[in-house]
Amino acid sequence: SNAEYHARKMSRIILKIKAHYASKIITVSEFSKSEIIRYLKVKADKIFVCSALSPTVNDELNKQPELNFETNFPLLRTDNYFLFVGTIEPRKNVKKMLEGFIKSSQPEKGKKLVIVGKRGWNIDLNNFVDNAQSDNVIWLQNTNDHERDALMKNCSAFCYFSRYEGFGLPVLEALNLGCLVLTSDVGPIREYFSKYTIQIDPNSTGSILNCFENFEDWELLKKELLKKFEIEKSQFDYDVVTRKIYDHIANE
Repeated sequence: SNAEYHARKMSRIILKIKAHYASKIITVSEFSKSEIIRYLKVKADKIFVCSALSPTVNDELNKQPELNFETNFPLLRTDNYFLFVGTIEPRKNVKKMLEGFIKSSQPEKGKKLVIVGKRGWNIDLNNFVDNAQSDNVIWLQNTNDHERDALMKNCSAFCYFSRYEGFGLPVLEALNLGCLVLTSDVGPIREYFSKYTIQIDPNSTGSILNCFENFEDWELLKKELLKKFEIEKSQFDYDVVTRKIYDHIANE
């Protein structure tokens, strides 16, 4: 709407003013830094890059009894579905992901694609996902954190073919839960996660289709990729990240 347009325009103006007067800007990736320089016209030496934090462990979730996967998700079997988690919006590339999966041989092999996320602002995209639902495509809109984590832990692979990210936190969440991750070869995801994930061109339905077609090959790499991540994942720990920020500010 006209009001929303003016609200977004005003927000950008306010952000640009704040960036101009800020002593230091901390951001999560070199890609984000380049975008800040580009759009907010900030000098590079004013921006400090430090990775995002690993999602904190939710003690309340850990106190809950172990979720019975078969009871909660009777239409699914462990390691027999691909999973996407996120709001349904264009930049998440859900349409191309669905098209690639549906055209692949995976549905014929009995594999499903499970989409976990709320409706977004784009009505046409919401309708597309609605109409794509079938025996092999399931859209879950009301899962809680406990259920979402269970779905991640039991999926064949976590699929995240986003076209634009500031960092790619869902990729980090999935790796922390032991998922094989099929994702995008874009700025920050390439920057932080190229050694631990399978990355493809998110702008090509053909690339996404081939990613699903070659899944059995990627599956063989899962242990090796996750082993690399386990060795190096401390770079995302709370203490490590906050210490970097503190040391940078203290030495200014």
